[in-house]
Amino acid sequence: MKSIFYFLRSVSVFLCFFTLFHLISCSVQPESVNSSTPSGCSKEITAFYFTSPAAIGTVNESTHTITVTVPEGTDVTSLIPTIVYTGLSINYNPGTSQNFTNPVIYTVTAEDKSTQGYVVTVTEYSTPSSEKSITLFEFSFLSITGHIDTINHTIEVDVPGGTDISSLTPTVNHTGISLNPASGISQNFSVPVTYTVTAEDSSSQHYIVYVFEERPVVSFNSCGGSSIPSQTITNGGKLSYPSIPVKNGFGFGRWYKEVSYQNLWDFDNDTVDRDIELFAKWYDASDGLLYDLIENDTEYEVKKGTAGNQTDIRIPNYWKGKPVTSIGDCGFDSCSSLTNIIIPDSVTNIGSEAFSGNSFSSISLPDSITDIGSFAFMLCENLNSITIPEKVTVINELTFGGCSSLTTITIPAGITSIETEAFSTCTSLHTVNMKPLNPPSMGSKVFDLISGCTLHIPSGSPNYNIYPFRQEDGIFNTIIDDL
Repeated sequence: MKSIFYFLRSVSVFLCFFTLFHLISCSVQPESVNSSTPSGCSKEITAFYFTSPAAIGTVNESTHTITVTVPEGTDVTSLIPTIVYTGLSINYNPGTSQNFTNPVIYTVTAEDKSTQGYVVTVTEYSTPSSEKSITLFEFSFLSITGHIDTINHTIEVDVPGGTDISSLTPTVNHTGISLNPASGISQNFSVPVTYTVTAEDSSSQHYIVYVFEERPVVSFNSCGGSSIPSQTITNGGKLSYPSIPVKNGFGFGRWYKEVSYQNLWDFDNDTVDRDIELFAKWYDASDGLLYDLIENDTEYEVKKGTAGNQTDIRIPNYWKGKPVTSIGDCGFDSCSSLTNIIIPDSVTNIGSEAFSGNSFSSISLPDSITDIGSFAFMLCENLNSITIPEKVTVINELTFGGCSSLTTITIPAGITSIETEAFSTCTSLHTVNMKPLNPPSMGSKVFDLISGCTLHIPSGSPNYNIYPFRQEDGIFNTIIDDL
């Protein structure tokens, strides 16, 4: 009887130890258990991967999720996974393909028949984009959109005249991940502003933004004459003198604001604040003027003919289909009533005594002039202003002799010789701007009966220490090298 008691006590102790061991083994989860030797309640996926393409999944045991990233372009509708797990079984037949377009749930069953689901999500790896373009640049408050040059990566925006471009706030749309400076930030567009777009792949592209105030356009209606190019003017600016148009048999008059020729355009004072059209007025050039064929009958020389008593004379560019290139000797001398004469840019030569003894106070010589004859403006006592064209190389004898109202004269850089008495008795002359780097050769008495002038010479020039430019000669009391 005693032996039976000891036997039963031993069995009871064994059963207690067995039960305690079982409880402990199910309360501690192992990190990895080979599927060939599972414990009773283990049910984990410990590894998940694809061999084609090669991609290893990340197992999150706390959330029971698995994420796998595969190369871009992979056909995720047919992938064969390899799954390492603990437990009794999993709802997957090894070697079979799966459609991973949407998340797939795998369920692991433990020996004790408990289960655990794992959600597997497959995503394609996306190559970082190199896109980095500005697609829109606008000033929305002005309802103005810029022009984007996608080749040169520049943006040009025209805004109304008078806009304060030193403080404008643009709206900028772009691809890529960032823009610097950002959209919606005020910028000073009085200078070009550079915007930088950065792509996903960290590459970048600069765009240079230019903002322009819209500028008025002035067109010239030559009214049957040759075409004159339009001018684009800064708002509130002045026009430049256009070239003189040509109309066969006619002399150009002036530019007018209306086709009815009521108001002259004043190039010195009128300003432009809007698009405008100016109209050319023509005069019949045959009235009184005399034309002689020269240069083997290919060109014309012009003289006053019977027009010597007119106050306003327009010389045409062309006469009977041939250019007017010369003003003849004594061509317009002693025209005491003449106050204005228009010389076209077809003229290259002014003959001897061409305008001597006239009463006009100023005259405009076209840049085309290369030769001015002796005595050409002698005794033009009212002449106070004249510009010698840059192509002239010689100032001939008494060209301006006796021009007693002339106050300032500029000698062009190309002048190589000033002949005898060229400026004699120009008693009002107080400023001479001498542009040649080396002094021209000088005839006698070039500045006869002149004293107390100021001479301006090229900066740093040491070459003017010769007669008549020395102060001791009494003609120039001040010499300044500032040209």
